[in-house]
Amino acid sequence: MFSRIRDKMGTAGLIVAVVALVAALGGGAYAAGLTGQEKSLIKKESKKFSKQFSKQFAEAGPKGDPGAPGAAGGIGPVGPVGPSGPEGSEGPIGPEGPDGPTGPEGPTGPTGNIGPTLMGNVTETGSWSFGQTVTGSTFADVHVSFSIPLAAALPAANVHFINTAGQELILNELFVVVPTAQANCLGDAAEPEANSGHLCVYQSFLNAGVMMASQFIYSPGVSELVNPASASAGVSGARLHFILEGASKAGWGSWAVTG
Repeated sequence: MFSRIRDKMGTAGLIVAVVALVAALGGGAYAAGLTGQEKSLIKKESKKFSKQFSKQFAEAGPKGDPGAPGAAGGIGPVGPVGPSGPEGSEGPIGPEGPDGPTGPEGPTGPTGNIGPTLMGNVTETGSWSFGQTVTGSTFADVHVSFSIPLAAALPAANVHFINTAGQELILNELFVVVPTAQANCLGDAAEPEANSGHLCVYQSFLNAGVMMASQFIYSPGVSELVNPASASAGVSGARLHFILEGASKAGWGSWAVTG
């Protein structure tokens, strides 16, 4: 504080002011020892010091309004990229989206069988085979079983044995197998078919010397005697009777029956 007073009054003025202050505080006894010139100087300096001192330590005025903000500083250069932070945890699975629109209705499938017996125009198929019978055997029987029983047995006219050319094999009066045109078995061994109410047995392979005809298809339990009148298929299946000549023989194929 005194350094600021000294800067304002100078060194000599400060000394005189201090002397004047001391004289004033000391009372009349000290003042009586001064000359008239000294008293006049002290009085003058006292007024000057009092004025400057009062001005120096006057009460501060009210705070002024803040100044206008300074201009924004310029953007500095971009700093280097910092290291990657740790990978965050996996978020929860979102809600399931709505179901899409229903697609168009597909085509109607084939009619299935409903009930304990084979329905009309419904076909079931299977395969048959025999092979390497005992040398010297004169016949071989092959059983055909229907998974779904027929509603009624089939007569001789409705059972057929078809060769690889699509012809029905029939016995003539001379006991000879004759290939004959037919219209009820339009498939083959690979894709067996049968008209409604018919059993069609298809030949895929037969050794030479094996004789088979439609009249050799019997209902289970019927005698093996060659009797065309007894040829038929039962409700549960049929029996194929092959006549063999010479050494062991073999054969196989497929079948179809339609209700």
